[in-house]
Amino acid sequence: MICPNDPRVATFLRDLDTDPLQTAIALLDALRVAHARIDNLEQQVACQARMIDAYHALAFGQTGDQS
Repeated sequence: MICPNDPRVATFLRDLDTDPLQTAIALLDALRVAHARIDNLEQQVACQARMIDAYHALAFGQTGDQS
């Protein structure tokens, strides 16, 4: 996480003033990377949920939400 007093913020703002197009491209690339990381985390959570269901089925002989 980036804080307002992080030196990267000052660098970003300086670059935005000097080369706004390249700064926008870099920002879009950073957003693409962040989106890929979120997708990866969603896949990990889904995999862990399936593992929990499998362990639950082994332990209790049933699958899925039984509420």
